[in-house]
Amino acid sequence: GRNIAETLTLKDFGSTDYFNLTINDTNTNKATFASGAAKSIAGALTVSSGTYDANGNTTTVTGLTTVNGGTYLPSTATQTFNGGLTVSSGTFTGSSGAVDVNGNLALSGGTLTAPSGNLAISGNFTVSGSPTFTHNSGTVTFDGAANQTFTTNGVTLNHLTLNNTGASGSDKLIISGNLDVNGTLTLTDGTLDLATNNPNVNTAGDVAIASAGAVSKGTGTWTFDGSGTSTLTGNSQDLGTVTVDGSSKTVQLGGAVAFGILTIGSDDTLSLAGNNVTVTTLSNNGTFKLQGNESVTITTMDTDSGTVEYTGRNIAETLTLKDFGSTD
Repeated sequence: GRNIAETLTLKDFGSTDYFNLTINDTNTNKATFASGAAKSIAGALTVSSGTYDANGNTTTVTGLTTVNGGTYLPSTATQTFNGGLTVSSGTFTGSSGAVDVNGNLALSGGTLTAPSGNLAISGNFTVSGSPTFTHNSGTVTFDGAANQTFTTNGVTLNHLTLNNTGASGSDKLIISGNLDVNGTLTLTDGTLDLATNNPNVNTAGDVAIASAGAVSKGTGTWTFDGSGTSTLTGNSQDLGTVTVDGSSKTVQLGGAVAFGILTIGSDDTLSLAGNNVTVTTLSNNGTFKLQGNESVTITTMDTDSGTVEYTGRNIAETLTLKDFGSTD
């Protein structure tokens, strides 16, 4: 730069534009360096001071992309980081363009705003120190082909998707630190590993576990919070200790599922909606709702609080009330 707050266009040199590219405007009045065409960088991209603006163009980096000061504006086109992405200070401000991190994403300082679309990570996502992470109402997708670790450090996600194509046993997303997902949690392929570090999990939206998805439960508590109705499609998985505790929250099953200790809050509802359930211990302070045709196994039934509501299924039929022991 030249100590003027202005926008300058980065030079374009063909199919591969640069080996290493560094944005380092240390002047008092800093420039914005805008890409005028798609950028291909064969080595590393470093933003230390000043602004790199993708300006509606793709950026593809073979080596490590580092933001250790200054600002990276990904804009509306896909940014592909084949050597990973590190943000240690400065600002990475996602827009509507996808961000594809083929490697590790390390956030230890500064501010990372995810794109409003998809942030894909094939390696580990490690949050440490005191950075700011903003989910921007987007989706974080873990799409590796080997075990991945998400070290959360207290950040909140909007949507989270696991689509790990590794072989069985090598397709885990290992959660380190509590996991908080305000939107939809989708397990398309791979195992959500809660057993290694026993985190607590909070989900406010739907939870969808596909046939190739799985949960390895830990000793933490999985809480369905928020308000309204969320659908839990459980793929017959055992989620361990689960609490439904939101603001007039309803969790409606979309498939069979198992719980260890299931606690239902005073203004909350678990609705089986015709799906089978197995519960080790039920602590019901709210409403346990079933149609009556489900297979329901509860080892220890709560008989001193809460409501069990039978709703039927719009068929003129006789259904047998469940029997749960000496006091049902």
